[in-house]
Amino acid sequence: MILTFAIAAAVFVLDIITKYAVAENIELYKAIDIIPGVLKLTNIPNDGIAFGMLDNARWLFMLVTVIFVIALTAFAVFAKNYHKAVYVCAGLILGGGLGNLVDRIFTLGKYDLPKNVVDFIDFCAFSVWKWSFNAADASVCIGVALFIVYALFFDKKAGQKGYKTVLAEKKNDGK
Repeated sequence: MILTFAIAAAVFVLDIITKYAVAENIELYKAIDIIPGVLKLTNIPNDGIAFGMLDNARWLFMLVTVIFVIALTAFAVFAKNYHKAVYVCAGLILGGGLGNLVDRIFTLGKYDLPKNVVDFIDFCAFSVWKWSFNAADASVCIGVALFIVYALFFDKKAGQKGYKTVLAEKKNDGK
């Protein structure tokens, strides 16, 4: 429980501080090259979800986020005897979700736009894929990816060591 909330708090604080710093110090849509042609800091408003997808559905994202926040909080409080990796994943997802939820509610950017989140990590891979995201988006995506890897490759081994498993085990009834 403490591990999940500690990670969530760290992600939340990092996300809010970085969004606020970008919103206050970089003009809207102004880019600062970090790695020319690949990575730059850009103050980009986003009313969609991670990587600018599904714009114009703010209330839906907020509702889904609140449901996940409640579920992950309940998991952290009540779920016992899972491997620490599961609690780490929950903390990453919880902290990122809270960061974007707070940004959607209060709009950390100084621009007068309807409750957008501040995206600022502007990444372009191979001049084909272009993504803009923030620390919360990265945290949620990393948390989900790590959870999938854990569930597929490590969950069964953790179960053999006495931890609860996240995937349902097939029952062998002798047939």
